[in-house]
Amino acid sequence: MIPIHETARDGFTVSTDPARLDMALVHRILSTESYWAQGRSFDQIARAFAHSLPFGLYAPDRSLVGWARVITDYTTFAYLARCLGAGEPSRPGPVEIPGRGDHGASGSAEFAPLYPVHPRCPRAL
Repeated sequence: MIPIHETARDGFTVSTDPARLDMALVHRILSTESYWAQGRSFDQIARAFAHSLPFGLYAPDRSLVGWARVITDYTTFAYLARCLGAGEPSRPGPVEIPGRGDHGASGSAEFAPLYPVHPRCPRAL
């Protein structure tokens, strides 16, 4: 079993405890408001999280305000699949944390490859 990690700062908590995730909220936002998971069933989204390392971001009132899913073998490989927020109360919906290479989204976050990319393979898969 993979140990659960939690850290808190300024009243917010980040946790890898899958039992804390509000999967109904995650499913509602992903299946109705994201372009990549439109129409997915609750079971499909729950299984994706169950087979990944989940991160939840919790507000001081313990409500889920953001989440991420890392695909990993827990030894040598980890891929950050998505990082989303539940939106502000006045603007509900997904809020994606942007970075380079995320399907054209622009933002201040910049991520660079950990190794040089071969010219014959311009995109890491």
